[in-house]
Amino acid sequence: GGRYSKIGKELRFCPFCPGRVEDEKHFLLECHTYKYLRSDLYNEVKIIFPSITNQPNDYRFLALMKGVSTSPVSRFILRAMGVREFLIAKHKTHD
Repeated sequence: GGRYSKIGKELRFCPFCPGRVEDEKHFLLECHTYKYLRSDLYNEVKIIFPSITNQPNDYRFLALMKGVSTSPVSRFILRAMGVREFLIAKHKTHD
């Protein structure tokens, strides 16, 4: 990843969203690649926090990372990272 290669945060771009920096908030809340996984996450989290999808992104991010429940967020991250790695590896084999 970019951090381990000493690439500045502002230059760590999302491989799926041209020109967008891939930070934690983008990965968890914004990247279109994980839209369906995010839907599953919100369905789980809504049991605890019914209005989560009506909150601003900054508040939603903090709620997911600190307050709601770590299990659904952990599952999302694990699944999304698997999708990310698969798509990047698949792209490299077609170059």
